[in-house]
Amino acid sequence: MSGESITRNQPRDVVLTADILRDSAKHYLNGAEVMNPLASPLFADLSALPPLLIQTTNGDILEDDGHRLAAAAREQGVKVQHEHWPNLWHDWQVLAGQLPEADWAIERMVGFIRGGLAMVTVVATMIQSEISGSSVADAAAIGNVVIP
Repeated sequence: MSGESITRNQPRDVVLTADILRDSAKHYLNGAEVMNPLASPLFADLSALPPLLIQTTNGDILEDDGHRLAAAAREQGVKVQHEHWPNLWHDWQVLAGQLPEADWAIERMVGFIRGGLAMVTVVATMIQSEISGSSVADAAAIGNVVIP
């Protein structure tokens, strides 16, 4: 909540205001420190996180925090797919079915999740083949998995 985008993007963010953000943070923190890693991932150890998809837009008052989160995660070795969408606002994705950009953002999320699940399937297939003594190619053929 310290990025310049809080004031820079306020006129364009039709959902979130600086006042709402401050009020929400006050209630959420309930006296805890703002820099507590449990309160904000910007101050947390992110190194054990799985790959992240972060979608930001230049109309969100939290735009800078999204960029900072992507950078911090990358610095800590996390694979990050950061997409920056133009001329939208905070949580534009909730308008899926009504806003084409929201539909596209959700499609990107689905693709990201499917890509991660495909990799889990590959790894599970490889482990299964090691346990059963069959080759990875045999296990992949049985599991209908493409090994990258």
